[in-house]
Amino acid sequence: MNQQNFTFIPRFDIDSLVQESILSLIKAKIGIRSAVQLKRTDYFTTFKKSDGFIAITAVFMKPKLAAKFIRISASEINLSGATNEEFFDYVRSKGAKQLCDKQSVLDLI
Repeated sequence: MNQQNFTFIPRFDIDSLVQESILSLIKAKIGIRSAVQLKRTDYFTTFKKSDGFIAITAVFMKPKLAAKFIRISASEINLSGATNEEFFDYVRSKGAKQLCDKQSVLDLI
């Protein structure tokens, strides 16, 4: 008798894995419970210049009703398995608002 070997190979989608990892990082750091809450989240990015290159050092995020911004370092983002581009694409796609006015950012810090 011929016996067939059936192996189950789950569908593996690296993009969804990275997105889940990003959401888990944000949940752990700023205390939101779901991706929907990112719509009511503000953020801004800090940079440093080193050897002629400008690099992201951290992202500061805060749900609208929270008292202060929480720092998520660039290394934490990279350790989650996401690139900076993937992180910001995800955050923007979920509706988080980037603060661009330098004066308002300084007032909030």
